[in-house]
Amino acid sequence: MGGAASLLEARYAVAGFSDTVRHVIAGTFARTMAQALVHPIDTIKTRLQVRSPPEAVKKWKKKTKSSAVEVHVARRIFKFRNYLVKGPSDIYLGLTGAILGTLPTALVYFVTYEGTKQWIQGDNEEGSDTPATHLVSASAGAIASSIVRVPTDTMRHRVQAYMHPNVFQAGMCIAQKEGLRGLYSGFLPTLLRDVPEIAVQFALYERGMRPGLMMILLAMQDTRQKAFHCHRSLNIQWLTDKLNGLERALDLP
Repeated sequence: MGGAASLLEARYAVAGFSDTVRHVIAGTFARTMAQALVHPIDTIKTRLQVRSPPEAVKKWKKKTKSSAVEVHVARRIFKFRNYLVKGPSDIYLGLTGAILGTLPTALVYFVTYEGTKQWIQGDNEEGSDTPATHLVSASAGAIASSIVRVPTDTMRHRVQAYMHPNVFQAGMCIAQKEGLRGLYSGFLPTLLRDVPEIAVQFALYERGMRPGLMMILLAMQDTRQKAFHCHRSLNIQWLTDKLNGLERALDLP
């Protein structure tokens, strides 16, 4: 009962927030959960893409190949690398750093996005519903969040590549040896990739959530359902006519 009551209180508390605050909370939570779910795939991708991999990564690649999983399909054998050769915990290396980095990154992004959108809107209620507004707001959010994202990604990737035991030691080591430049390695390419991608993504998302488009999509779905039921009714009627015709034929002398 206590847990249910606490959950109910939390829901009422969130419901009392403004739309902007709810969007920020929901976006931050969704981004963090998504990062946690895809982290194993990101770990594998990082190790496979390292140009000059450490010795530990080279050994890991050899083990994944030597312990390949065989799948028999239609008398043929397909071999797939066993990326779980060292156990599930291995591909979750750096997860703590990923979550600690995603939380502030997502928070900065959605706060900047919503703030920029409201600033452009001003007193005009329709001002935030244009594609240009969403493009500018999403671009501002991507640029602001990259300031947090790039150093956390740098630390996380080095942990995933067995270069450091955890993100805290990775951060201290990079800062001591390479300075701030090392932490922000790849900052410009990240901007060139994320800004247009996120800007277009959120502009299309916001555009797709407009009531007019949603009504059109719902109407199309309703039309498809009616067409399906009509087609099914016609098929049943056709079958009934055929059975009646067969019955009359059997009654002939």
